[in-house]
Amino acid sequence: MTDLIVECRGGVVQELTVIGEPARVFVLDWDEDEDKGPGAECALWTTQRGAGSLAPETRALYEQAVRAK
Repeated sequence: MTDLIVECRGGVVQELTVIGEPARVFVLDWDEDEDKGPGAECALWTTQRGAGSLAPETRALYEQAVRAK
């Protein structure tokens, strides 16, 4: 299993989608860390599986990026 750690500062994580290998996704929100002080935790994020779960606009941009590789 792959662990993916997403660090966020000054932004909002909308959704995380994993396509392919099984993965766990953790979100570390540095803004929350600053608000809570030392010891803030890294949260396990609910993760969508597969491109079919993506919004149509997101899926189109993902497919465009994959084709450009």
